[in-house]
Order: sequence, then C-alpha cells, then structure tokens
Amino acid sequence: MFYTLAARPRYDILLAAQAFASALTLVTANTGEFQRVPGLAVENWQIESP
Repeated sequence: MFYTLAARPRYDILLAAQAFASALTLVTANTGEFQRVPGLAVENWQIESP
C-alpha cells in the first residue's frame, strides 16, 4: 500500500465517519486523532484499566 503521511489523516476521518454513522465505538491506540471528532465514541484497549 502506497500513501504519504499527509494522506493518512484522510483515511482516519473516513474510519471515524463510518463508526459515527453506525453508532459504533472506534477502538484505536491513536485516540488523539479521533477525539477531535465531536460525538465519536473512542476507546484505547492498549491502556490497562485501574
């Protein structure tokens, strides 16, 4: 797969749109990128719960 670093956020926003439109929780380690989407439920499963 060929892409530039500049193209990566466009794919992220497509993933966010799919999750938001389907009322799903997006599971990612890159929560910072997706927290800027209002109303999108985001979880990071790599962080251990207390």
